[in-house]
Amino acid sequence: MKSKEMLKKIHLFSSLDDQELDLIHGSTKNRKYLKNSVVLQEGEPGDSFFLTVSGVGKFVLFSEDGKEIILSEFSEGDFFGEIAILDGEPRSSSVTTKTECEFIVIQGKDLFEIMKNHPGVSIKIIQNFCERMRGLTKKVGSLTFLDATGRVASFILETAKKSGSQIKQGVRIENFPSVQEISSTLALTRETVSRALKNMKDQGYVAQTGKTLIVHEDALL
Repeated sequence: MKSKEMLKKIHLFSSLDDQELDLIHGSTKNRKYLKNSVVLQEGEPGDSFFLTVSGVGKFVLFSEDGKEIILSEFSEGDFFGEIAILDGEPRSSSVTTKTECEFIVIQGKDLFEIMKNHPGVSIKIIQNFCERMRGLTKKVGSLTFLDATGRVASFILETAKKSGSQIKQGVRIENFPSVQEISSTLALTRETVSRALKNMKDQGYVAQTGKTLIVHEDALL
């Protein structure tokens, strides 16, 4: 698929016409990354804006002993990298891929030009930033006020809301995150997450087959 056709798939540029997309297309590059690759490194200078054409990845922090903390995930249509461009500071987190990913990359100076000429694009970038901040605020609240089981339950409900599909029994979540991914996201041990999931399964709130999790209707009330 050509870069211009890829741009049309990105919600950020959905309001632009072909002539405007042609201008943007001239300043873009395509990049592909294999599964489990590092796209951006926390602390490095940032002058590139990434638009996700395909694939799934995550925003992470690493502790001094190498432990991974997952902040959030991204998928097709999402974008990132604007914070370091807008404030001139180093990257605030690392970005890694969970699957093979393809991106459209725009340099910082070109992003500023696009934002200046297209206020609608600027508004969408600001809205996306606010949405991510709200998500992080909610996550901090969960980590502070909920016990381990409550955190896992909240994580399941948020995942069901974001990527679940309605079925007769409740909501089905395909490719449900592993115990390790959940523990990294919620700052819990693998054993604690496994115990919480087992309790919810025993009580009939969820059922799991492989990487598919069913959240039963009673758990959604």
